[in-house]
Order: sequence, then C-alpha cells, then structure tokens
Amino acid sequence: MRSGLSYFSTVIFDVVPAFHRRIDTALAKMGQPLLPLDKALFKFGSWMGGDRDGNPNVTAETTRDVVVLARLEAVNSYFRQVENLMFDLSIWRCSSEMKELAERIAAAESREAARVAEERKKRNYADFWAPIPSTEPFRVVLSHMRDRLYNTRQVLHQCLIHPNMSVRGALEEGGAYLDIEDMARPLQLMYDSLISTHDESVANARLLDLLRQIRTFGLSLMGLDIRQESTRHTEVVDAITTYLGLGSYASWDEAKRLKFLTDELQGKRPLMPPGMDMNPDVKEVVATFRMLSELPHDSLGAYIISMAKTASDVLAVVLLQRETGVRPALRVVPLFETLEDLNNAPDTMTTLFSNDWYRSHINGLHECMIGYSDSGKDAGRLAAAWALYETQEKLVSVAAKWGVCAMGA
Repeated sequence: MRSGLSYFSTVIFDVVPAFHRRIDTALAKMGQPLLPLDKALFKFGSWMGGDRDGNPNVTAETTRDVVVLARLEAVNSYFRQVENLMFDLSIWRCSSEMKELAERIAAAESREAARVAEERKKRNYADFWAPIPSTEPFRVVLSHMRDRLYNTRQVLHQCLIHPNMSVRGALEEGGAYLDIEDMARPLQLMYDSLISTHDESVANARLLDLLRQIRTFGLSLMGLDIRQESTRHTEVVDAITTYLGLGSYASWDEAKRLKFLTDELQGKRPLMPPGMDMNPDVKEVVATFRMLSELPHDSLGAYIISMAKTASDVLAVVLLQRETGVRPALRVVPLFETLEDLNNAPDTMTTLFSNDWYRSHINGLHECMIGYSDSGKDAGRLAAAWALYETQEKLVSVAAKWGVCAMGA
C-alpha cells in the first residue's frame, strides 16, 4: 500500500506537469489553443486497499487508512510546492483582484497577529529573512494557503491516530482543505494576475505546474474503487430480512428479490434496524459501507460487484448505500466474470434498465466491467475471448436501446 503510494511522490507527481507541457508544445506548433487550466487530461484511480474480494485482510479500517494516506501524499506535495512558490513570487505588481484578496487575508490575520505569529513559529516553516510584508500580495496569499495545508496535514495525522474519527467531519471542522476549488481559485487568480502584468515566464513556471497537479490529483490523489463479491451483499440483506421476520432473502427467487429491493428503494423508511444482530462477515460488510459514508467523496471511485450475476446484485448495493448514509452514492458497477454471467449480462442489464426507478437513478449513465481472468479460467482463452467480444457488443446495444450511455472496463 505504502509502496504503491510512493510512486506518486517519486515519479508521477512531477511527470504530470511535464507531460502537459509536451502536449501544450505540440498544440502550439499546430496553431491550436493550449490546454485549459481548469481541466485535467486524466485522473488516477486505484484498487489498493479497496479490493476486498477474497482477501479478509482488506477491512473497513484498511480502506480508511489508504484514503487518509493518499490525501496526506497529495497535501505533502502541495505543501512543498507552495513553499517553493513563496520564494519565487516576491512580486509586488499584481491585478486589483489579487491585491483585494491579499488585503482581505492580511486584515483577517492582523486581528490575531500575535496568535498567528506564534503558531507559525511553532511549525518550523521554511523561513525568510523578515516577516512577509503586505506589499508582497502573492506571498501573503501563499502563506495563508500554507497554513491551511499544514492544518489539513495535522487533521489527517489525527485521523490515522484515532480510527473512530470521521475523516470528512474532521476535515470540515479543522480549518483544513476539503474542496479542491478552495486551493485552485487563489492559484488561478495568481496566474491570471501574472499574465495581466506581462510576467508570463513566471506564471508558466512552478505556478502552472502546481495548477496542473491540482486539477489532476485533487486533494484525494486518486479515486479508490471498492470491490466486494456479490454474495457478501446477499448475506447482509438476508440478515436484515431474517431479523425483521420477513423471511430469508437468500432463498427468494430473482423476481421476489427485485420487487422487495425496488419497493424499499422507492420508499422513505429506513430498513436496517439499529442494534441488529450480525455475524462477523455481515458486520464487516456493513462497517465498510458506514466507513464509506464518513470519507470525502472525492477520495472514492466506483463500488464494483465481483461475480455479479443478477440485477438484484446491483440493486442490493444501491440499497445498502442508502441505508448506511453513503451520500452522494458511489456509482455501482457489476463485474461479469464467468462465461455464464457474460452470456447473461445483456439480459441482466435489460432487467435493470427496464426498472423505472433504477433508470431514473443512474441519470442516463452506466458502467459495466467484464472479467478477462476468471472467464479465461472458466471457459478457456478462445471461448472467453469470443464471449467477451460478444458481451461488449450486446451491452452497448442494450444501453443504446434504453437511452443509456454505456461505459466499460
């Protein structure tokens, strides 16, 4: 886990802006506009610490730690970049908007000057020969950003120390960065100011690199996909229905499961009773969903259902997210792996898309995954390759029929 994250700080983080520069150079040679600063060419995702399919060592706590460590990796990188910019941007000339922002920050800090100075002294910042004067607006704003990045780092360290602390709640209350736009806006303002004062060479150096990194990595560094096997969700719903005296969900046929799940999703009452008896396996799955509700949404990618077989496998995860407060909900992605499941996948998705509630829920967009490894082991490489091809073609056709944009992996 830590080894995988280390590639970001040692290689990927610096390569991204260099790659963007090469693209910009190629575009300029063709007389085309350069890449917009508020967009990313790509985003990074991972399964490290999120893929619990068949691995009992990947628990709710493991996933939480990976999310916190990934955010720490991003924040530490931004902290170093901001400190470097503070040495670069000792410029007094700026736009009126930039001057206004710096004056607003300086005025707020002056009201608590002694406390601010004392806090900064304790933090062992890379220092200058003298305090930053108000006549250097870029450094005033960057100094404020450095303080918030430091606070963010401290909050994340506390989250690692205290496993029961809500990561999202702690970031919201700790004077930390939670929304990447809070970082991007002042940096974009600096860039625009430098361009307006004809300091393009300064704007297009470290500052441009940091803007590219922020748009690519955000505060999360990467989106973590969660993966769990379909029968584990069946066990949870079965435990709920059995506890409530509704019968055994696991023994119901597909039609009864779909009706139950759809009725619950259309209703407003909570389904999962507090204090419900759970065996360890059920408890771990529920703990994972509850942990997801306490993580920043930008740190999470998709919820992938391995060995997905039926439409109820998908609806069960949608329901469990609602019951445990995962908001906004993660997109749910069925992974069809065996030859039989690949062949049945078009019918499975047809059943889902024909469900009025679900079709409204997905808002015209759906992702499916197909299993290259397991299908090959199940049917042989040739049969699996053909089934994979046919399934993809049919899934796209089914999605188009229902007006859904299909994505796949």
